[in-house]
Amino acid sequence: MTKDLGTKDYFRITINELRNLGRSDFVMFTLPEGRLIVPVGVLLDRFATSKSWLRRGWHSSSSFPRWLAPYCQGLTAPQPDAHCTVAINRSHANTVQPERALTRKSGVTHSQRQEIKQALFAMVERLSADLRLSPEAIVLEMRYFHQSATNPYRTNASKADKARSLKHYRYTCQAAGCNASLALDEAVFHHRRRGFAGQHEPENLLPYCEACHDKEHQIPVGKSLSKGSRNQDSREGPSTRE
Repeated sequence: MTKDLGTKDYFRITINELRNLGRSDFVMFTLPEGRLIVPVGVLLDRFATSKSWLRRGWHSSSSFPRWLAPYCQGLTAPQPDAHCTVAINRSHANTVQPERALTRKSGVTHSQRQEIKQALFAMVERLSADLRLSPEAIVLEMRYFHQSATNPYRTNASKADKARSLKHYRYTCQAAGCNASLALDEAVFHHRRRGFAGQHEPENLLPYCEACHDKEHQIPVGKSLSKGSRNQDSREGPSTRE
């Protein structure tokens, strides 16, 4: 049996998605890197020591898991037989992407990521020597600047970005089928894509209500994307998390 989990923005599997499936069954889903058909047994074995899987019922990765590369199948569904796992690996051996070619959400390949790291290490060492500061102090200041509103390359949207987006969408949730009215202190903002110029513009930064945002990211009821477990009856208050 092969269960289609649909299209995902990033790798994420929940216990509910594997419910009623045996180890010899398969799940099929599409990531930005391509379509995958993976034996359930492979996932269960991989998640056996995952704290998020054991405690919260899900396992996710913000970048493409390298161990999934052998199961990147294109569009061909496997036949459920005793030798299927072996057949998958052999028949598609020539189509598997090399590890260094796997891309992150930013579009950067693994080898490019290593080059960026080495360049950053060298820059930190140079600034440390030039300014007579510890490397830790340099990195801390880089971190502060990275998330500041004055940094045009920041990862997170600023409050001004969110306010502009909310006004652009007339203070309503942009999830399909939902037109809930939103105030700035109760909206959750969803990026369609990451890692490009203008990623915080309204066209890419959508206001969602909290329920729709959790549904978009397949968050189980009672959990939160950025705050861990939460009590559904008594939340701490409105959120503007991404």
